[in-house]
Amino acid sequence: MTTTVGLGRSKRHAQQLKQLGYRRHPHGDGWVRPVKRSWYPRFHLYERVDWGKRTITIDLHLDHAREDPDDWKRTASSDGPEVAAEMARIIAAFTG
Repeated sequence: MTTTVGLGRSKRHAQQLKQLGYRRHPHGDGWVRPVKRSWYPRFHLYERVDWGKRTITIDLHLDHAREDPDDWKRTASSDGPEVAAEMARIIAAFTG
C-alpha cells in the first residue's frame, strides 16, 4: 500500500516514525515495526522524501515470514485490514 503525505514545515519524519514504534531495518532498507514481540510478522515501510514538494511517499507492507530465496511462496502482503489500519495510523501522525 502506497500513499503520499505532506511534510509541512517539519524535517523530522524519522523522529515521527520512531515515535510510531518503527526502527531502521538492520540491513538499512527501510523501517520495520514488529506486530508482536517476535521479529515476524512485522510491518516493513519504505519512504521517499521529496524536499522540493515537501512530501513523503510511504510504501507499507506486512512481512509474514523471512524470505526464502528458494521458495516461490509469497511472504509479504501489501493489502488487508492490518496494513490499512497501520497506514491510517501513520497518516494521522503526519497530518495531525
